[in-house]
Amino acid sequence: MRDELENKWTLSISELLKKELDNNKYEIVCFERVPYSVYINGYSDNKEDIELMKYEVDLLIKEKRDNYSIPRMIIESKYRKITTHDVITYSNKAKCHKNLYNGLRYGLMIGNGIEKNVSSRIVNHGDNFDFIFIFENEKPNEKEWNVFVDVVKRNLESADKLESIINERRKRDKKRYYCIEKNISFYE
Repeated sequence: MRDELENKWTLSISELLKKELDNNKYEIVCFERVPYSVYINGYSDNKEDIELMKYEVDLLIKEKRDNYSIPRMIIESKYRKITTHDVITYSNKAKCHKNLYNGLRYGLMIGNGIEKNVSSRIVNHGDNFDFIFIFENEKPNEKEWNVFVDVVKRNLESADKLESIINERRKRDKKRYYCIEKNISFYE
């Protein structure tokens, strides 16, 4: 059962974020069911009987490409409080989704949190998140919002580069990197 306050808050963040990203390139939606696993029930003559298993995600940023879109970032949300069970569940969902989508970035955001900082249990159990963000109140203040938007944009850029590395692995003229760092930033 979904929490109505959490839904309302997630939708409000989504609407704010739509104003920050290129709407010609990205589509932002909430509560969409995204495949996390593929079951092959059988196959013959090079035809597979495939079943997609899906999880509903809170906020999804998709990159528009011709007649389809690619999940670039998923942000799970909690409002007021988050339990250890929530963190473990969302982190596991992140791992499953990342196994299917090249370069997918995954975040966790908490709004109007009882805890005003990222707790050790979130860090301890949230190892599949690319970022964790806590908004002190229901509406982000200017500093929080600017940092959040910057984090989202940097992760979208990383998603593009990671996808390119994987998708262009057999090309002779592919872009080559001599170092890739998974940077961790801390904000007080």
